[in-house]
Amino acid sequence: MRILKILLLVCTFLNGNAQRSSLEAIDSMLLKLPGAPYDTNKVRLLYRISKAYQDQDIEKSTQFAKQSMAAAKALGWKKGMAANDILSGELLLGANKYDSAILHFKAAYATNTEINNINGILSALQSIGNVYYGQNNPNQALPYYLNALEMAEKHKNNDQICRINQNIAAVYLDQENSAKMLQYSQRSYAAAIKSGIPENTITSLESIGLAYLLGKDSTLAGDYFTRALALNERTDDVYRKANLYHYLALAKKSVSERIRYLLQAKELFDTYNPEHAMALSNLKHMGTAYRDSSMKITDPARKRKLLLQAEAYYEKVIAESKAMGHIDTYNDAESGLATVRAAKGEYRSAYELLYNYVQTYDSLYSQETKNKIATLENAREIDAREKQLQINKLALSNARRTRGALIAGSALLFIIGGLLFYQNQTRRKTNTTLLTLNNELDEANKIKTKFFGILSHDLRSPIANLINYLHLQKENPGLLDEQKKQYYQKNLATSAENLLDTMETMLLWSKSQMERFAPEKKIIPVDQLFEYLQKQIPAGSQVSLSFQNTGQLFVSTDEDYLKTIMYNLTANAFKALRSTPDGQIRWEARQNGNQVLLTITDNGPGIRQEQINALYNENAVVGTKHGLGLHLIRDLAKAIQCNISFHPAANGGACFTIAVRPS
Repeated sequence: MRILKILLLVCTFLNGNAQRSSLEAIDSMLLKLPGAPYDTNKVRLLYRISKAYQDQDIEKSTQFAKQSMAAAKALGWKKGMAANDILSGELLLGANKYDSAILHFKAAYATNTEINNINGILSALQSIGNVYYGQNNPNQALPYYLNALEMAEKHKNNDQICRINQNIAAVYLDQENSAKMLQYSQRSYAAAIKSGIPENTITSLESIGLAYLLGKDSTLAGDYFTRALALNERTDDVYRKANLYHYLALAKKSVSERIRYLLQAKELFDTYNPEHAMALSNLKHMGTAYRDSSMKITDPARKRKLLLQAEAYYEKVIAESKAMGHIDTYNDAESGLATVRAAKGEYRSAYELLYNYVQTYDSLYSQETKNKIATLENAREIDAREKQLQINKLALSNARRTRGALIAGSALLFIIGGLLFYQNQTRRKTNTTLLTLNNELDEANKIKTKFFGILSHDLRSPIANLINYLHLQKENPGLLDEQKKQYYQKNLATSAENLLDTMETMLLWSKSQMERFAPEKKIIPVDQLFEYLQKQIPAGSQVSLSFQNTGQLFVSTDEDYLKTIMYNLTANAFKALRSTPDGQIRWEARQNGNQVLLTITDNGPGIRQEQINALYNENAVVGTKHGLGLHLIRDLAKAIQCNISFHPAANGGACFTIAVRPS
């Protein structure tokens, strides 16, 4: 599992470092420096200042480390010289200067052995092991770790036992041996509890979580990372917190959750050090997460946006990891970027990236690879006196490695082809759907435009009459006598009331057009509906309006909607009977199975077929000079789930029937 390879080493190496001091603590130490006597205390003060700068300013840290070493040499203080050799080696190792770093660590080991400084010997052995591990040579790293572990166990140094076990767990991480890694991680946790050092407990929990993650048990891994994160809140360690968010992201199966934790880790890494190896690994996994997220998206615009985000993260990782010498991260990022470019249709670029990935991978892993760690453990148990462990190397041939890479490349190209085919099919379906929706939208816009033209005409007339009357009153108040004034005022009042009814009807209709709008249903007596219509008879009308409800029926529906539908049908009937002598309108309510039928019949001239189309065709828009049209009745009836039907009356007039559910 190459995605975890660099994580634990960085974590365990930093465990040997002193905790980062705040800027205030650094300033305090700098103030003490000029007055400090030239003795071992000054060496310690310079050392502590260098350690404080180690994670904040590498140049200043190196400067004070050199001063501390010079003072230790001048005083002939070998313990201080050994400590500064360890510090100088750590600074060089952080800059990937492995050869120079190992010289300092070996010098520290020799000095500490000379003065029998057990803690110094343990620190030097671990540091040498870290250098070899950082050079992808765990075969040489493991003997130093095991040697240090034996010495730490002999002296019952639980602090060192915890850290060394974590380093050995890192070697098994490289071997992808989750069982052994978990074994040493749990030993580390047991020693951490005995040491009573919170930082050791946190890093041990991290190590156990990584072992479960390596063993593909993401649930348990997430539990241990969460426990470590809770403990870390008390230490306020930004770097470790960023690591834990990164690990939690890797333990999440949901891509959206993974992205959320990776973004939290990125924010912390940006604060700590955006060029750190772990920060670059986090960016690489962000690229992978956005790429994986794009695979589940069918919308082309959203898919392309996610692919561009993934591409940006991969490109940044490639540029920075190449400059920093992190070949593993660079190699993985190239592979991920190849899949993104292929998904974008940039096949030439994808092929070149894939070719570079295979070449780099082959150069990294085709010479000397995994070793059998079990052999080293047996050698340690059998030959404890000499403390030299033999490592049997398992060499894989170049042909086998190349064949594996070609198989992986072929599989990747097959996947790319499948993705392209799927993308093609999805694009065709999407284009067809969009074309249909655009046509429907264009037709709907035309219908709405025509409808609002009718509506504006109907609303304009009564308002224009009112304005004209007001101007007349203002400019020529004596032109009208009292009788004419009363007549016009009565007509204007009637027009205003009709206008209000029209606006209320429009409001109800607009609500019916809203998605998720639900009418309020209740039980309504049919007699109550007929009483409402009786009150709406125009003054001075010669048309006869009658009602019949012999069964005293009730209906269950929205009262306002049904009243509006019945009122509009009644108003239309009155308009149709203007020129008909002895006009008659009749409302009748009767039960028909599980429905109540409300029927209005008139003896007028009837209506044309194109007007009736508005009841059944949603694309038809029919209006009258002063009415909203049958399309309004249709939409209101649909909103309350009523059915309206038309058939000619026996006497040639019109007959509409509303089918409503009973109470």
